[in-house]
Amino acid sequence: MGEAAWEMLLAGTNVLSGELPEIWKEPGNLTFLLQLAGEHADPDIKYKIWDVCDELLEPTWDYELGEFTLGLGLNELHPRGQLNARIMAGWVCKRGAWSSIFRQPNFDKFSEPTVVGVDFPSVALRQAYWDGENLHLAVQPQNNAIHGKRTSFRITNLDHGRDWAIEGLDGTLSTMNFEGEDLVVEIEANDHPVVLKPNK
Repeated sequence: MGEAAWEMLLAGTNVLSGELPEIWKEPGNLTFLLQLAGEHADPDIKYKIWDVCDELLEPTWDYELGEFTLGLGLNELHPRGQLNARIMAGWVCKRGAWSSIFRQPNFDKFSEPTVVGVDFPSVALRQAYWDGENLHLAVQPQNNAIHGKRTSFRITNLDHGRDWAIEGLDGTLSTMNFEGEDLVVEIEANDHPVVLKPNK
């Protein structure tokens, strides 16, 4: 059903011809189109659609705040968070990824190691994923003034019977310690990928 509706939508918008009807330039409709493109379109079709829509998005970097947002022609002081989130889901998701969240939910994530207590927005996590043995991290500073400064956060659901260390790009290991139930991680906010791993 979803695929059939997507094909009808493509035909109705005529977006692949390089032009977008006025009704689809309205921010809500544009968001709907781009989110669905992420879920249903093959990569070549998806990028064609984004090329047609690009001039309507108004991408903006605020380097001081460390924010990338889409203005969507609304001329508002604060970009629309929900519209931005749905559009970016359409950009980052591969075909079928959105529906798989609901069809094949990952319940293991509730018992796997989890990062908590991040000093947001001063820092954010560009990556934080568990591969079954190690936790891959990259701490991104909000701006240049924060780059290289140390920050800390906690990791829940780790095995207390093991020692844990952060392995940097150069292979050096920095041991981390538990406080209560959580492992406390202290690290530089420099956007470098690191790995939290058992210290064997």
